Amino acid sequence: MGRRGNLRIYIFKAGSESLPAFLFCKRTELMYNFGMKSKLALILLTVLLSSASPALADGMGPEDYYRIGADFMLAGRYEGALAAFGNAVRTDPKFIRGWMGEGTALNALGRYEEALSAYDKAIEADPKNTEAWTKKGVDLYLLWRHDEALDAFGKAIDSGKMTKDGYKYRGLTLKVLKRPEEALEMLDRAAALDRNDTAVLAARAEILQALGRYRQAADVYGILARAEPDNARARFNRGSAFDQLGKYEEAVAALKVDPKYVTAMINLGYALVRTGRAADAVKVSERAVAAEPGSRPAKINLALALIRLNTGDDSKRAVEILNGLLAEDASDDYAPYALALMGEKTSMIALVRKKVAADPSLKAEYLQAVEFDAYRYDPAFLEIVGDGR
Repeated sequence: MGRRGNLRIYIFKAGSESLPAFLFCKRTELMYNFGMKSKLALILLTVLLSSASPALADGMGPEDYYRIGADFMLAGRYEGALAAFGNAVRTDPKFIRGWMGEGTALNALGRYEEALSAYDKAIEADPKNTEAWTKKGVDLYLLWRHDEALDAFGKAIDSGKMTKDGYKYRGLTLKVLKRPEEALEMLDRAAALDRNDTAVLAARAEILQALGRYRQAADVYGILARAEPDNARARFNRGSAFDQLGKYEEAVAALKVDPKYVTAMINLGYALVRTGRAADAVKVSERAVAAEPGSRPAKINLALALIRLNTGDDSKRAVEILNGLLAEDASDDYAPYALALMGEKTSMIALVRKKVAADPSLKAEYLQAVEFDAYRYDPAFLEIVGDGR
């Protein structure tokens, strides 16, 4: 009889004889030899497993149920896999692979709390199970229970060799807990095991940038941008790192991203000013303002670029923009830049002093910002910002 006939017999058995009759059929033949037809059999098996009585089939052992569950996982039939793994652990409550399979199936269904219970059962049977501790840690991270996740990853390290996912999620957990140096160590280890994991690349680059290691951050963002050519955020962040290094030509090249990405256009406009391309900066900044009319940094950039064009009409337009910004709010974070460009030294100095008193890290920002170029050697300005430290 042909393969189509065999498939009909298996389905007939499933419907007319019993669950065991179907479970003992050639699962591999159903799943791999029947091609698209196997989907019907898998759907039917899912229903049977899910609706079967708790009584287990005679002769079926935990390994048999586990193999069925594994086949379902490969086919993306997670409910069927869950039912099969459930039968495996009911057959043998100490069957660790069954509990691990159940946890994996629950994860695939987004049922992380229930998955934790399955991994706890595996750990109960084998307290040194590195995989179980790691997967438990990952689920705790996904549930935003970071301290517990860190503890689980610690147990995984104590239990044996850590996996790439163990290092990765321990690193991501430490990043959330604002322990950047430790996070970077873990993520570097994950990257050594898999250099193509884009989540690891992104997290490493962000930490390096936050630590002021801009050259390394730019390099990692470059790898990420090559791995994901459409990742506008990676290219934007790379441009920002170059900007922080004072490498404005590289920043301009990196920041030419999706024109809908307003923040990138703002930074590109600024980088263009720094490289002496005021006319291009005006065009980019105008697009940013058109895309987000309420953006104060976009308007600051536009005014700055217009001033750099150094024509009467452009300067007049810049003044109108800056007056509008100050009329809206003369004390927010962007006001010092507007006042500096307007030449309102007294008001600018007073506001800069106030801002620096509240946040000393602004010293370096004000000292480097092109808007304050006219005050770079002004004693009153330098008295506040010093050498930026």
